[in-house]
Amino acid sequence: MTVQESGMERMDHTDWFLGMLVFLLAALVHEVGSGNTPMLIVVPLLAILYGLPVYFGLYTLSILTTDA
Repeated sequence: MTVQESGMERMDHTDWFLGMLVFLLAALVHEVGSGNTPMLIVVPLLAILYGLPVYFGLYTLSILTTDA
C-alpha cells in the first residue's frame, strides 16, 4: 500500500519550512516572555513547542514504515 492509497499525503518542503518557522517563533516568544505572561498565551505556546516535534517525528516514522 502506497502513501497515496492509504490516504496520507506527503508533506512537501514548504510544510516542513513553515512548521520549523512556527516552532522557532514559539521558542523565541517563550524565551523573551516574562513570568507574567497570561495562560491564554502560554498554553498554546507550550503545545506548539512540545507537540510539533512529536508530530513531525510520528509523521516521518509513519512515512518510513508505509514506504517499506
